[in-house]
Amino acid sequence: MNDYITQFRNKMSYYWLSAHFADLGKFSAQVVSVARREGDPVVQAAATLGVARHLRATGRFRMARAGAESSFAQAEALGNAPLVVDALVERARILTEGYFDPLEARSDLEQALALAVGVQYVEGEALACVGIARAELLAERPQEALAWAVRAQTLAKAHFDNVALAEAGLIHGLTLMALRRSKEADHVLDDTLSLCKRLDYTVYRPLVALAILMNQPRYTSEHLRILTAYATGDQWRDHFAVRWLAHETLIHAYLSARGGIDAALSAAEALRALADEVEHTPLRLAYLRWMNYMLCEYGDAQDCEEALEFAINWLALSEEFRNPFQQMLAHAALGMTYAQAGRARRAYESYREARGLAQSLEAVQMRRTFTLQMLLSGLVWQIQRLLEWLKLRRYRDD
Repeated sequence: MNDYITQFRNKMSYYWLSAHFADLGKFSAQVVSVARREGDPVVQAAATLGVARHLRATGRFRMARAGAESSFAQAEALGNAPLVVDALVERARILTEGYFDPLEARSDLEQALALAVGVQYVEGEALACVGIARAELLAERPQEALAWAVRAQTLAKAHFDNVALAEAGLIHGLTLMALRRSKEADHVLDDTLSLCKRLDYTVYRPLVALAILMNQPRYTSEHLRILTAYATGDQWRDHFAVRWLAHETLIHAYLSARGGIDAALSAAEALRALADEVEHTPLRLAYLRWMNYMLCEYGDAQDCEEALEFAINWLALSEEFRNPFQQMLAHAALGMTYAQAGRARRAYESYREARGLAQSLEAVQMRRTFTLQMLLSGLVWQIQRLLEWLKLRRYRDD
């Protein structure tokens, strides 16, 4: 049955690239069953990974993670290095999308990269580099992400690997956007979109198109119509990444338009509804993050207490989810909210917590940022104490 693995992988790849996720899941599950019955562990491991990919694509991350871990265990027991690399890369993708955890994902990807280089598995090496770029971008280290995305593109071009090239082009473009290099991002994303259209890569095409929309300096009614179609259209109902990105881009688009805060708040509620639909904790965290930000940035003094409640809920959920990276960001949001409310001591304490987590996570740039914010909050706090003391002394003298 080993001769069947090439045919199976080609068919699995077709279903994935054409975004026929239901067919991918059904076909992979059937192959798992046949491989188990026929006693072919190599095909079984590869097919199990197909099931995991289907589950990730449709937003069922807990089951997807179990599938990727099962495939990894099978491949490792077989000593099949390419399959081990594929399983590690897939598990890392699940960790970044399903758990907002760039740190554990980075560990998997470094292991995958070392193994891929060792056995000269170039496709796996390129996709591991893409994964590292994605993890660095999620960890808000865009300069490091850029280096990895460029490395992945270079490898993919040298070995005519169009799948890795499409993924690398998308991450490269997003990274340039994070670095505010909009014109370069447009060029990279336009090339990537042309590639996806030419090869009919339906799985990547809408994501690249959404990234191009995100990079617009201003949003028109036509842009909003397209974003709404991606977010709510039946065509993309099973493509969780498209719906997720479209919902978040809609929030950003409405905030970019003057007077769009009410529409942005409605879009955030739609994001929460999507999170509830797929029972996706990271999306709930994203919803809390957006609500805290909008109330702080666009609200008045009365909205500070509500913004504070969202930040507290963000921290509580990230602790329940056992995600230290999100805990760090939530503490930072609390610090910002307390500072805006004039509660400098609480802002200082929150930034100190964020700084401590950044140090433990070896997030050097964030540690520096939170240290500065902690010192500024501490200075304001001391000034407030001094003013209160002077006020009290003046009252006593009177």
